[in-house]
Amino acid sequence: MRGRWLAGCAGLIYILTSPYAFPQTSQTPVVTGVVNAASYGTPVAPGSLISIFGSNLATTAQSASASALPPNIVGTSVTVNGLTAPLLFVSPGLINAEMPSTNVSQITLSLEQLVVTAPGVSQPWSLSTFTFGPAASTQDSSGCGAAAALNVLSDGSASLNSTTNSAAPGDYIALFGTGMGALLHPLTDGAAALAADQVLAGGAVFLDYSENAAVLTPTYLGSAPTLAGVDQVNFQIPQGTRNGCAVPVVLESGDAMLSPAVTISVNASRGPCVDPPLQSYGQVTIEKTIASGTSNDGERDQLSAVFPSAPGLKQPPVPMPAPNSLLVRPTPPVATSRQCSVSGYRSLSAGVIQFQAPGQNPISVQPVNQSGGVTYQQTLPSGSVAAGQYMISTAAGAPIAFQESLTVGSGINIQNASGILLDPSNPVITWKGGDANAIVRLTIVGDPDQIAVPSHVGYFPANAGSLTLPTVCTNDPPQGGTGGPMCGFTLPIPNNAKLILDVLPANGVADSIAAQGISQQVRFSWAYHYVFGGLSHN
Repeated sequence: MRGRWLAGCAGLIYILTSPYAFPQTSQTPVVTGVVNAASYGTPVAPGSLISIFGSNLATTAQSASASALPPNIVGTSVTVNGLTAPLLFVSPGLINAEMPSTNVSQITLSLEQLVVTAPGVSQPWSLSTFTFGPAASTQDSSGCGAAAALNVLSDGSASLNSTTNSAAPGDYIALFGTGMGALLHPLTDGAAALAADQVLAGGAVFLDYSENAAVLTPTYLGSAPTLAGVDQVNFQIPQGTRNGCAVPVVLESGDAMLSPAVTISVNASRGPCVDPPLQSYGQVTIEKTIASGTSNDGERDQLSAVFPSAPGLKQPPVPMPAPNSLLVRPTPPVATSRQCSVSGYRSLSAGVIQFQAPGQNPISVQPVNQSGGVTYQQTLPSGSVAAGQYMISTAAGAPIAFQESLTVGSGINIQNASGILLDPSNPVITWKGGDANAIVRLTIVGDPDQIAVPSHVGYFPANAGSLTLPTVCTNDPPQGGTGGPMCGFTLPIPNNAKLILDVLPANGVADSIAAQGISQQVRFSWAYHYVFGGLSHN
C-alpha cells in the first residue's frame, strides 16, 4: 500500500526542489548559502536533500533521475569535507544535492566545509550540520504553508490534501520531506530505497497547537521508496481533532529537533475545509534571572506577554508539578532555524501595557511587531522583580483590556551556589527563604552545548531549605582504574554542566482573570531563575 501512497507526490517532491534557471557563462562559482531543500532552514542532516545558493554554480540547468543521483552534472560537482555529494539538480544560481551520509555521527552541532566545482572551484562554505534536520515539503515549495501531503483512505486510495479536499479524523496522512535521520539499513549515497525502510532513531508528529494537541507516533517513518534523499511520514488523524483549513503539523526526529510547522486541511465530512471560530487567551510573566559561570552572567529582570489567537484555539492546562518528584528526561527538542507562521494563528496586540513595581513609576511596555502578530519583551531596571504587589494593566481603549494587582512571592538565597561542584559525596543544595505557596524546580543538564542530552528535573517545596541531587553508586572501578565503590549522577556530567533552580508559584500560575478582547482567560505569573554554568565533578 505504501507504493500507492507515493503515486500522488513522487513527481511533486522533485519538481518543487528543481526550479529552472537560465544558462550563464562560466566563471568562478560563489556559494552564498546552504540550507535544507524542503524548509530552507538549518542545520542540515546527513543523507538529506540540501539547496546550495550562489552564482556561477553551473553552466546550464539540468536535472538527474530521481532514483539514482550522479556525482556530476554538466561539469558541476560538490564535495563536503572532501566527500562527494550526489546531485539532483544544477543551475547557475541553485544546486540541489544530497548531503553525504557519513559526515556526522554524533548528536552535536558541527560545521562542515562545502566546495562547488563548476569547473572553477568555490571558496569553502561552512554549513551547520547535525544528526537530524527534519523538514516537510510544501505544495508551493516555500518551506511554509500547505504540506505536500496525501490523504489516504482505508481502501488505500490516496489524493492530495488541500482546502477543497480535507482529510477526516480516522484517515491517514502521508507527509514527504527530508532530514529525519539515518535509516535502519543505510543506503549508498545517491541511491533510493527500493522498499520501505524505517529511520533508526524514530520520531513523533505534533498535530495542532491547542489544548487538544496530539503527540502521535507515526505508523511509518522512513524512506520514501524510489526517491533518493526523501523521507516519508505516515500518521493517523485521531478522533477529536478539530476541523480547520490550516491545522499545524510539526515533525520531531530523534527526540532532538523539530521541523518548521506546515499545515493540513481537516474536516470531519472531508471535502472543503471550514475553520471554527477564533479563540484567544493571554499569558503575562515577570521574572528575574541571575546567572553565573555562563556567557551571559549577571541579573536580568523582564516582563514578557503574549496573546495567541487561532481557530478553535484552547488554552493549555495549568501545569501542576508534584512536590518532591524527580525524573530524568531528555532535553526538549529544539527547532530548526526556519520558523513558519501559520494561517489563522496570530498573536494579538493589547496596545501599551503599563507595569508598575512597588514604590516605582510606571513603565510603558510597547508591542513589538513580528511575523504572526506582536509580542512583548521588556527589560526592566535591575531589582524590579522582588516580593511585593505589582500593577499590570492596559491603557484605556486598548483592544485587550485588563487590570491586575499581581502578588509576587519571594526568591531564595542559595547558600552553596558560588562555584558549585557537582560532588556525589555531598549532593545537597541549601538555601534560605522561600514561600510556602511556591515551588523550586531543579534542572541539571549534562552538557548544555549539546542537543538531545538527558537532564534531571525535580520539584521541591520552596520553604524546604534544601534538596538532594540524585546519585547512584557502583562497585565497578572507573575505566582504567582500580578500587571502588564509585558514586556519580545518573547522567554524564562533563566540565560544562549547567544547574538551574527556578522558583515558581506552586499552583502553576499566580492568577487568572477574564479580559475584554480575549475569549478565554489571561494568566499572570512570576519566576526567579538561578543559573550556574560551567560546573563539573569535584
